[in-house]
Amino acid sequence: MTVTKARAHRFHWTGDDQAALASATRDELSQGKLAQGFRVLCNEIEADLAALYAKASRAYGTPGTTPFATAGDFTDASEIARILKDNGAPTSSMRLVINTAAGAKLIGKQSQVHMAGSADPLRRGVLLDIAGLQIRESAQVRHHVAGTGTGYLVNNPAGVAVGAGTVPADTGSGTILAGDVVSFAADQDHKYVVADAFGGGSLTLAAPGVRLALPDNDAITVAGSYAANMAFTSDAIHLLARLPKRPEEGDMADDIIVVQDPVSGLFFEVALYPAYRAVIIEISIAWGVKAAKPEHMALLLG
Repeated sequence: MTVTKARAHRFHWTGDDQAALASATRDELSQGKLAQGFRVLCNEIEADLAALYAKASRAYGTPGTTPFATAGDFTDASEIARILKDNGAPTSSMRLVINTAAGAKLIGKQSQVHMAGSADPLRRGVLLDIAGLQIRESAQVRHHVAGTGTGYLVNNPAGVAVGAGTVPADTGSGTILAGDVVSFAADQDHKYVVADAFGGGSLTLAAPGVRLALPDNDAITVAGSYAANMAFTSDAIHLLARLPKRPEEGDMADDIIVVQDPVSGLFFEVALYPAYRAVIIEISIAWGVKAAKPEHMALLLG
C-alpha cells in the first residue's frame, strides 16, 4: 500500500475576532470548528474507501431500486451475506454499508418492534445487525453510472470455465466500464462486477471469477446505473493513515499536538501557525486505501 493523499483543514482567528467574543463563546466556537475539520477530512477518507466498490466480486439487487423497501423482508441482507459466504469470507466480521436512501427504508419499513426485536430502530434510528452483517450508513456511498455496452457475446469456442477471471467478448457496441455489473444468459443466478474497463478482447472480473461455465456466444447483459452499497469483511478493505511529513528543517508551526478523533479512531495532527494579526489552526492527515481481497467484497445494488 502507498499513501496517496495528504490533506489539511484550516481555520483562523484574528485579534479582532477574539476581542469580539467572550472567552467561553470563543472556546465553544473553536471546538465546533475543530469538530468540523475532523468531519471534512473523515468524509474524504470515507469517500475514497467507498470508491473501492468497483473492485467487488459480485452483486445482488436491482439497479435503481432501493433495498429494504418491503416491510418484513430481509432478503437483501441475507442474499448479500450469501455471496460473501460462498466466496469463503469469514463470517465473524461481515459489514454492510448502505447509503442514506437504503437507511431510510430500513428504518421506515423494518422498524416494527415485533420484526426488529427492539424499539431502538424505531425510536433512536439505530441500525441493528441483520443476517450476520453489521449494518452502517454513509452519505459517501457512490452512485455508479453504467456504460453503454450492448449486444456483446462470449467469444470462446471452448466456452469459459468456472473460476475464469477473464471472459472473451465480441460483437457488441458501446462501453463497458469498471464497476459495471454484468450477467450472462447461461448464468442467471449471479451478477458480476467488471474490474477494469473493457476495451475489446476480454472482460475482467474480480476473484473468484465466473461461478458457472459459459458457452460460446452466450449473451452478456450490462445492468443499469446503481447506488453501490457495499458488503465486505474487515480483511477486504484496508486504510493506511499517518501524520503528514514535515521538511527536515521544520516549518513555522508554533505549537503541534496529535489527537485522536473519538468517532473514527483516526489520529490527526493539529498545529497552530502565527500569521499577521491572526493565528491559523490546521488539522491534517495523510492516507491511502486499497481493496486487498475482492472476493470478500460484494455490492447491494440500489
